[in-house]
Amino acid sequence: MLSVASGLTVIKTESAFNSPIDLNSVFQTLKNDRNTGASRTTVTASAIRYQASIEHQSHLGSIDSSGDITVGQFVELKESESKKIISSSGF
Repeated sequence: MLSVASGLTVIKTESAFNSPIDLNSVFQTLKNDRNTGASRTTVTASAIRYQASIEHQSHLGSIDSSGDITVGQFVELKESESKKIISSSGF
């Protein structure tokens, strides 16, 4: 920040917006999916799903295929490594 304040560094801003979304197209696709039953399928094929923990901010709930929930902070690892919980609690 000192280099910006002293004029040695310049910060350039760019628009991060893409082209506008066609809402009619989005809602028509949703309607078509409902009519064909495609919207009833799951969003992911993963055996493990994650959700934000309401009780413990900055923590996730890891839900396995049997519905068991582990609350903690999780780290993404290489495929060869198994899931690692960096912070789990007995909340």
